[in-house]
Amino acid sequence: MFRPSLASTIPSLLTALALVGCNSRVDPPIEFEPNLVHSVKYQIKDDIPMEQATQDADWVVRQMFGTPDEPALPEAITGEDDLVAMLSTDRLMRASGPSNAEGRGLFRKHCAVCHGVTGNGRGETAAVQVPYPRDYRMGIFKFKSTPRGEKPTREDMAKLIRGGIAGTAMKPIPELKEEDIQALVEYVIYLSWRGEVERALVDDAVNELDLEGGDRLLNYEFATKLNGSAEFGEMLEAINEDVEGDDLEEFEDYMEFASRLKAEEGLKARMEEAAKADDVSEEVEQELDLYKTYTDMAEDIAEDADWKLQLSEAAKKTTSSELLNYENYLESWEIAEDLAVDIGTSWLDADEEVLDVPAPPEGLPLAESYEDVVAFSFGDQAEAFAASVKRGQELFVGKIASCSKCHGETGLGNGQTTDYDDWTKDWTLRVGIKPEDRDTLIPLLARGALPPRNALPRNFAQGVFRGGSTSQDLYRRIMQGIDGTPMPAATFVEGQFEQDDVWNLINFIRSLEKPLENQPVSPAGIEPSQTEPTAAEPAAAEPAAVEPAAA
Repeated sequence: MFRPSLASTIPSLLTALALVGCNSRVDPPIEFEPNLVHSVKYQIKDDIPMEQATQDADWVVRQMFGTPDEPALPEAITGEDDLVAMLSTDRLMRASGPSNAEGRGLFRKHCAVCHGVTGNGRGETAAVQVPYPRDYRMGIFKFKSTPRGEKPTREDMAKLIRGGIAGTAMKPIPELKEEDIQALVEYVIYLSWRGEVERALVDDAVNELDLEGGDRLLNYEFATKLNGSAEFGEMLEAINEDVEGDDLEEFEDYMEFASRLKAEEGLKARMEEAAKADDVSEEVEQELDLYKTYTDMAEDIAEDADWKLQLSEAAKKTTSSELLNYENYLESWEIAEDLAVDIGTSWLDADEEVLDVPAPPEGLPLAESYEDVVAFSFGDQAEAFAASVKRGQELFVGKIASCSKCHGETGLGNGQTTDYDDWTKDWTLRVGIKPEDRDTLIPLLARGALPPRNALPRNFAQGVFRGGSTSQDLYRRIMQGIDGTPMPAATFVEGQFEQDDVWNLINFIRSLEKPLENQPVSPAGIEPSQTEPTAAEPAAAEPAAVEPAAA
């Protein structure tokens, strides 16, 4: 029996890494914005029309995921128990909706002012923040316990909401209870899931369809009619069990030509004569195609009376155009559902991808803070600690680990400073647009892209680590890199740079922190002059036009 393939409505959904809230604010619009930047970049790159594909993709995700006030989940996940269990209805309700609604609105109250209602990183205050708030729609998250290319775990996101992100506008929100944090985690997943599906649909349209020739991702006007009438859908489903749209289209051509044969004396003779000619006009060639369709169909229905009856009955109830639209809808919707399930499933795999952090080598003094650096430098383990720092420094400036290439010889973040993160590259360099070419960027900026900023490596003299400052955090960051940024995962070479060396790098990085005024001495034999910025190496303030990215 036909069922409209709409999303299974769930009264609310998930949200994103809560940013510091301004206490007084006006609720943003209650509609999700289409991802115009993602579409227009293809329009610029390939010179193809994108307006219709954008509208079609937007319609699909609206049906699947609902609205900010009435979120939904794709109906396709109904039989996927793990996906159904991934998001709690109660938590989704708690996170979505207006900020002043009782028991709802966590995301709009605490997060949307920076991350935007759509989770596109374009909230009211986004443009003035350094770094920009995260855009969840690419499905990429920087600070996590999983490798590049994998989703973060729920705990990865919860940790950032609980503690904030050092060096950014995202601060802890004391009033949030643990249940609120879990609700926000789920809403982030929801927004990211929705945004990734929208992007994937647009990508599919660009790569698989002839948009210039009028191909469509999905005819949403027809789909709206179909989903608005179960009777209409059931009728088309019943017809389509026996008759395909192409068959009905040929039968319509057959009936039309049969009428012409009756009305136009000599038409059949002219067609037979034209078929013998070596060269005919384009108009006559089209006539010959119709005549061939007529003769082929005449043979088919002469041999099978039931087939003629089925075609005749179908023609009384619908048109080939409607039947073809129905078939295209079913195919397109199935593709969209497959994309939604695949993207949703990627979130389920995160826990299995977490990097287990081993214990450091026995006897290695491991600094967890600058205070530890000072204590080790003057304690019983001073010699062992100094050796670890020295080894870390050798690796830091060496050709294999090559940390200094980006972070600078003395870790001040002044090495490679002209690169960009993946969120910027996605709509600039990856489609052949230079981020510095502001004239070409105008159509993209007009549709919501924020002006490109360079991604600066971390300045270790500041002692600020955005993704967490424990040794376990730093170990994972070095081992796995930082997703969405130029910082790659470590590449080991036996005998030259091995996994245990990561702990030495951590000790060296800790030793670079600039001591506070009243703090004792320099650590582990590293002179203060080596950790303090010089006139040629400014480090204190991050320029408003650049976004630090690594570590």
